[in-house]
Amino acid sequence: MKRFFTINVFIILLTVNAFSQIGIRIGVNSAQQIRTFIDHPANFTTDKLTGFQAGLVWQSKFGKSGFGTEIGALFTQKGSFYNYTDNSISVEKFDELNYVSVPFNIRFMPPISSPVNLYGTGGIYFSYLLSGKTTDETNNSSEKMTFRSVTERMDVGVSAGGGVQLLGKIQLGITWNWGFMHTPLSTSDFIKNFKNRDFSVNLTYVF
Repeated sequence: MKRFFTINVFIILLTVNAFSQIGIRIGVNSAQQIRTFIDHPANFTTDKLTGFQAGLVWQSKFGKSGFGTEIGALFTQKGSFYNYTDNSISVEKFDELNYVSVPFNIRFMPPISSPVNLYGTGGIYFSYLLSGKTTDETNNSSEKMTFRSVTERMDVGVSAGGGVQLLGKIQLGITWNWGFMHTPLSTSDFIKNFKNRDFSVNLTYVF
């Protein structure tokens, strides 16, 4: 039985390897934050921040079922613009957050032979905040974020997306990410924490 199990695991690994490929991904993010306030400022409004993402993805297929998996290692920028009124003075700021993100998705692409094919994805992601800063555009100044522990740098969420694959090599996709871990903002006197939200358009070339 032990030998039978070992042989089957080996066959599965060979099969997965035979239907796997690595790719380079670049993209543009449109990011925003859902905030919780210690003391809600007057006339607080928010807007999206544009960033970028770049990194590697590894995709595998489960035989001819059309289903597969995708795992990545991406550098990705998130954050948001916001403004509020402080002592009758309008203040404009933005938070810029630089993460290393590891998404894990289930993929489905109809198992048909075609130069153009559609696909869908869904899964979870884990991110670690490398650095962050808050820029005050009103006073033309910036302040780096500081963190007390590793857990304060963590972000976990779910994602969904889809796209089109061309010639079996080029993938043009869109992805929505919803973070659900509270992340503290050490540079703010009135924002307690936030959750990341972002939408991205990405281009992947697989080998």
